[in-house]
Amino acid sequence: MGWLILVALLAGVGLLVYAQRDWIQAAIREAQGEGDPARSGVFILRLVSDPSGARVYEDGAEIGRTPLELPVVRLQLASRPRQLVLRLPGRMETRAMVPNSLAPRAELRVVLPLAAPVRR
Repeated sequence: MGWLILVALLAGVGLLVYAQRDWIQAAIREAQGEGDPARSGVFILRLVSDPSGARVYEDGAEIGRTPLELPVVRLQLASRPRQLVLRLPGRMETRAMVPNSLAPRAELRVVLPLAAPVRR
């Protein structure tokens, strides 16, 4: 008799959860930040240099040329800042820190100064 009550109780809970599935799914999406770019975990950083075409390096590895779009994970950026190095012949090597953003997209503009002429 006790097991019948347990089965009926579990069936009742199952029906209750099934009836509330839309509300539960909406709560999960909200907790994950879906639909709210300020709470979601990633934003896109557009890196632009003046002049364009600079090689972009992170941790010594080339990751592309400007203009470049990078996905940025907010939590990783908060715990470990990202530094980029931009190189272009005839220009000074320039370092830039990746900013954090609550917007779904952000832009970082970097000006590469002229390199000092080589004297002979």
